[in-house]
Amino acid sequence: MRQIYRKNATARFGEAFLSRENNYGAPLPVSKGRGWRTPALPTFWEFARFLIDRMILPQQKKGKK
Repeated sequence: MRQIYRKNATARFGEAFLSRENNYGAPLPVSKGRGWRTPALPTFWEFARFLIDRMILPQQKKGKK
């Protein structure tokens, strides 16, 4: 998932989007002691795009028959 959407995320939000200071793209700060977020994990935006594309695209294809 990350490999597919990372290029789109950086193009849309910039390289700083994935910085440690920006919580690696997480919408909320990570609590102290729970610093498991890394750039290797998908961001919330990448995860949401994955879900949206998986739900919307198949429905659109059904309607274009």
